[in-house]
Amino acid sequence: MQRFKKKKICLLMDLGGFEHRLDENLDMARRYGETVLSLASTGLADPTSELPANVMQMTKDELMSWSDMVSNHVRAHGWQLSDVVILAAGRNHRGILPLGTVIVENIRLGA
Repeated sequence: MQRFKKKKICLLMDLGGFEHRLDENLDMARRYGETVLSLASTGLADPTSELPANVMQMTKDELMSWSDMVSNHVRAHGWQLSDVVILAAGRNHRGILPLGTVIVENIRLGA
């Protein structure tokens, strides 16, 4: 099994119920990234002030618009794909996704 190398940035994504395990999710995100940011409905935010947006409740059009906004924020900060990881978490499941992951047909995060 490969060891995970800590990235510069860990972005938090809500798969529904993220807040039920908030402290646990934040602790895990801090292990994966030097800086932790929330993929909020308004863009990138401090997770202690704004929780991640629930992508499971978004329509395809909302998801596309939100994904474009997130991608623009990532580009504006000048981050490389290799600098960023996404912690996608919900009530019962969580996992790590690389930046640029296709989340719905033709919609990528941060690519």
